[in-house]
Amino acid sequence: MTPAPARVPQAPSTQGVSRRSLLSGALTLGLLAALPGQNGAGIPAERVVLPRAEAEMTQALNEQTFDEAIAASDGLVMVDFWAAWCGPCRIVAPILEEIADSTGVPLMKVNIDENSALAARYGIRSIPTILFVKDGEVVDRVIGAMPKAAFQKVIDTHAD
Repeated sequence: MTPAPARVPQAPSTQGVSRRSLLSGALTLGLLAALPGQNGAGIPAERVVLPRAEAEMTQALNEQTFDEAIAASDGLVMVDFWAAWCGPCRIVAPILEEIADSTGVPLMKVNIDENSALAARYGIRSIPTILFVKDGEVVDRVIGAMPKAAFQKVIDTHAD
């Protein structure tokens, strides 16, 4: 007598659940890995659409757009070097977005997996690293997931 083949468990139904919700949940749980040229959800970075309020204060940069965006910015700018697989990066991201919204200091984000030359150019050896750039010059940096007060102190020091 031959044994019956093992049943493969079926995934729960996702009918009625948006793809964005599924991807968001998977990212939160760290279930999806980033691929070169893509965000952590496997979606090409250029196809990711940020919510309107977030899009106004947060700008994703790459090696082609970085210099132009920094040169075009007036005053202080936060540049967050991050990666989709980085837990501390996911912790600090909403803090930085909240600070950008409340202070008006623009937040620019650089995915180091997709833009390793930029990370090397600025000596990024640990993430998250947040550079504070004013008039095209790095005036300060914060390395690691820090509390909101640490970022606010840097902004208060360098804001006009």
